[in-house]
Amino acid sequence: LPVIFFSLCYAHSGLNTSWLVFRPEDFEAMWAMSAVINSIFSFMWDMVMDWGLLQPGDKQQASWGLRPVLLFRGVWGFYHIAILCNLCGRTLWSLRWSPQATMFLGTFFLGSFQQVAEVLRRLLWNVLRVEW
Repeated sequence: LPVIFFSLCYAHSGLNTSWLVFRPEDFEAMWAMSAVINSIFSFMWDMVMDWGLLQPGDKQQASWGLRPVLLFRGVWGFYHIAILCNLCGRTLWSLRWSPQATMFLGTFFLGSFQQVAEVLRRLLWNVLRVEW
């Protein structure tokens, strides 16, 4: 619903209508805030609902935020690296729409990096989803 509202407002912003209270710069800020909220919500959904991590449990547990039963417990840092990769993959998609990032990194490099990060994120997501 917010996407429809912002798209409608953005479409009308170029028509110089007097009823519109927002300037075009305001839409960029609202879009950036929506992208941040979406990334945080999706990341937390992956952690809690899909992977079963960050559940309230025993405070004496050595690995905070992880489940008591872990298939890859012997692989040092696997879950923490997966969490960081998931966070990066969830937030990198929004850089595609940033003109500053596109100019700084280049369209090809930025697109390639985002696609590799998304493939890695989905691979780890599937492994941890099936494991739980």
